[in-house]
Amino acid sequence: MYARQRQEALTHAQTEQYRARWTKALLDMDLGLLDEMQHQHQHRPLPEDAANQIAPAPSRGVLLMGAGNMVRLALVAVRLLRDAGCVLPVEFAYMPHEVSQTHLDELIAHNITPVNYYTSEIASFKWGKEELRLGAPKPFAVLASSFDQLLFLDPDIYVLRDPTYLFATQIFRKHGALFWPDFPSTTRANPIWKLTNIKFSFEREFESGAMVLDRRKVIRGLKLAAHFCSHADFYFRFIWGDKDAFRWAFKASNTPYFLNPNYLVSLGVAVSLDNPRGNVSLVVSPALSNKVVAGDGGGGANINNNDVEGKNNAVVVGKYENEGEASLPIGAWYCGQNMLQMDFLDKIDASRSELYDYTPEPLFLHANGIKKYYKPDIPPFQIAQTYKKPVVHGKLIDDYHAGRQHWIGMLLGQNHCMRMEVEGGLELIHYDFAKRYPGVNERYMK
Repeated sequence: MYARQRQEALTHAQTEQYRARWTKALLDMDLGLLDEMQHQHQHRPLPEDAANQIAPAPSRGVLLMGAGNMVRLALVAVRLLRDAGCVLPVEFAYMPHEVSQTHLDELIAHNITPVNYYTSEIASFKWGKEELRLGAPKPFAVLASSFDQLLFLDPDIYVLRDPTYLFATQIFRKHGALFWPDFPSTTRANPIWKLTNIKFSFEREFESGAMVLDRRKVIRGLKLAAHFCSHADFYFRFIWGDKDAFRWAFKASNTPYFLNPNYLVSLGVAVSLDNPRGNVSLVVSPALSNKVVAGDGGGGANINNNDVEGKNNAVVVGKYENEGEASLPIGAWYCGQNMLQMDFLDKIDASRSELYDYTPEPLFLHANGIKKYYKPDIPPFQIAQTYKKPVVHGKLIDDYHAGRQHWIGMLLGQNHCMRMEVEGGLELIHYDFAKRYPGVNERYMK
């Protein structure tokens, strides 16, 4: 049967309708073979002395990946990992045509193990610059790692405390996969729902820069993610790169996973006409406490032809002494270039009340914007922007089925600027991240 499918594919692959059917057939075929392998593994005869043997503990480590231009960022990430007290071994997955021997020597000198995951199969994939930019190789790097359980980090993600505890959480032991959310959700109109035959439900997209995976437990999802990415020239028309490949692969294969319910936080600086390079401080004023300030700090000009007048961006100002909230000064605009990914309540089947009462703290800092536009004289992580906890007890942000980030681009002297949107009843707040979490800027800039 499989031989016939392959022959039909060679004959009819030029039609888009058939290609969708064919890729799904290959997907089903891969699952069938994988199920057979898992069945054989689970039912193979045990050795006679099995009762006296102790199963080895799963190997654990941190996996990074990238081309040569990512090595410098990886070294920074590992240095901050060690500063946080993490002693897990680290691998760096690479393809040989993307790195030099100098890069490899530098990794080894910093006790990072290079892992060449390039294969003849990967060489056959139709990956162009766009597919590579969107992370098509990532599942293959994960599958090539020597670790049974791994924390995957993009090289521009920095830990704010030792993440080793994640492997011991109840949530991870149950699911075998921890994911963190991205800002948007997938709309009902996206064809991927029909393509994967999954009923629509509201869920945030994955932000796959940080993942914790038990490879043996979630191998079905990983194999399907690799399948999606091997056909990236087709699937990436409907999904956004590797982050969606992991999500839809896990969903389509019924592989269990945990998606952190705590929404992420935008992180950046504030700019003004007087200070276009940043370093604009928040205003802490008792007179502003618990009032709504119209606009993004009250700015009314349309700077650089971008929508920064803030007409739909009310800022809720709370009591700074109690909540750490403050306001942007008049004439200042927020530029979010990074994001914070939060920790979570480690309790199986936590109630809505328990989830509401839990106060998440930042765990990962994703410097995805500032990595290209870093200014040595300006601390890049000054002001945080996030949604205010709903007033109604037990009501969570995801219950609003809203929340997203708006791309601005250039804003006065800053690049890669974004800001979160007020919509669906959600309210925005700002707080002074540098004051609340001292030392983060200093460690990064060092």
